[in-house]
Amino acid sequence: MEKRLLQNKRFLEIVSIIEEKQFAQNGKWEWDHTMSHFQRVADYIEDILRQFHVDERMVTLGRVAGLLHDVGLSVADTNHASIGSTLFVECIDDLDLQDEEIEILRSAIINHSNGECIDSLVSLALLLADKMDVTYHRTVYASKLDPMLTELQKIQKVEVQFTNEELILYYYATSSLDFDALQAWDKIYTIPEKVAQYLGKEFVLHVVDADEIYLVNPSIEDKEAVMNYRSFMLENGNTIIHGSNFLQDYEVYEDWLQNDIAMRSDTTCPEGLVSATTFLIYAQDTFVGMINCRHHLNDYLATYGGHIGYGIHPNHRKKGYAKKALQQVLDMYKHDLHLDEVLLICDKKNSASQKVITSFPHRFDGEVIDVNQRTLLRYFVYTTK
Repeated sequence: MEKRLLQNKRFLEIVSIIEEKQFAQNGKWEWDHTMSHFQRVADYIEDILRQFHVDERMVTLGRVAGLLHDVGLSVADTNHASIGSTLFVECIDDLDLQDEEIEILRSAIINHSNGECIDSLVSLALLLADKMDVTYHRTVYASKLDPMLTELQKIQKVEVQFTNEELILYYYATSSLDFDALQAWDKIYTIPEKVAQYLGKEFVLHVVDADEIYLVNPSIEDKEAVMNYRSFMLENGNTIIHGSNFLQDYEVYEDWLQNDIAMRSDTTCPEGLVSATTFLIYAQDTFVGMINCRHHLNDYLATYGGHIGYGIHPNHRKKGYAKKALQQVLDMYKHDLHLDEVLLICDKKNSASQKVITSFPHRFDGEVIDVNQRTLLRYFVYTTK
């Protein structure tokens, strides 16, 4: 059904008209109303409906509502929901919809702006999903002089969760939000509250640091993320994947994982190596890198390797993830291994790594030349804050 809609000539014509318009009033309200917005709303709707355990037909109908909800904008901005509630039928002639399904779409579209009548889960999901799409995607080209739009540009991601008693919205933001400025578009609060009230729940809003990271030990569930990272790094000319516990040498994830688990203990660590713990670095649900923490040093590591090796996926560098990961493992060295300082070593040409290391209290321990004639810089970093 959704695929046929996305190929519908009339629907694509309407979308083209909408995308050519400018939606601004005195330099404000410069919202994105492109196919990207429609598809994001459809994705939000699917997530909402699946939390209510509806059947696949209802999920698909909800996605179709998300794609169609703003078709009225092709005619006018004012009353576009009302206009869209009749115009949408021009796009659905080949979707094989039942009469009652058409009425569900009609009601959802006419009510998606203000939520005056929530009469189905599709209507509820569209109403909430449309107001959830308030991330930087929709305001990336908006005026930087408007306080409300400036605040919206901080929001990277929005998630919703329904519990027995609460409707919870999570805003993942790059910095703290000015809620007074956001009040300029009060639907960001009033619509979730209306939906929550309809469901007999309390509305709760949480702001989450979008750049927060967490470290986990590798498991079989991380196979796809780790092996995709391995492929990316090798295909881009990296013969060594730093912080990965020799991941570059393993074509089979399960073999690497078995070795990584063995490396965590002195009793199972392969002869000639030192025990170490590898952590995967995740930002929200996105894999962004790896960090390897040696529990102690042999002669080679004490000269050329150090306690810690790490690597950040090139697509996620310059976001502060390396520093945050290093802070977490420094805490581990302090509290679990009872070390007051750890040795970190980096290539003299790697200014980014130098910047990360020297951002912590440290003492410089000089330079050393390795077997490849690289100049390495040695730092002892204190684990106490």
